[in-house]
Amino acid sequence: MGGRGGADGHRAIGRRVLSGHVPAAVEEEELSTPADKFAEIRTRLEQNPQKLAGLTAVYQFELSGENGGTWHVDIKDGGGTLQEGPAANPGVTILMAADDFVALTDGKLDGTMAFMSGKLKVRGDMGLAMKLQSLVA
Repeated sequence: MGGRGGADGHRAIGRRVLSGHVPAAVEEEELSTPADKFAEIRTRLEQNPQKLAGLTAVYQFELSGENGGTWHVDIKDGGGTLQEGPAANPGVTILMAADDFVALTDGKLDGTMAFMSGKLKVRGDMGLAMKLQSLVA
C-alpha cells in the first residue's frame, strides 16, 4: 500500500487513505450561495432588530454571475424585511458578483477594498452604502 493508487481508486499516503470524499462542513462552506447568505441576514435581522435602530433605508443588491439575482432589504427603525426581487425605490443599490458577495458576507472580502478595486459598485446614497457592513456582518 505504498503511494500508488489501489484497485479501488483510493490512494494511500502513509497510513492515511484519501478517497476524494470532502467533509460535509467543507462542502457547505464552498457551496454557499447568495440565497444562503440572505437567509442568514434575514435571521440576524429578526434576532437583532436593535442593530437597525435609527436606520431607515432600502438596500438593493444586484448580483451577477452564477447564483446571482436581485434582492432587497427594507429597513424601518428597528425592523427589516428581506425579499428576492427589485425594490420599488432603493436608496442605494450594490452591484457585485455573486461570489464576491458570498466572500464579503463571510468576512473574506473587505468592503472598502472591494469598492476600491471595482468588485463592489454603488448607485445611490453612499452614506447608506457605508452602513452596509452592519447589515451583512
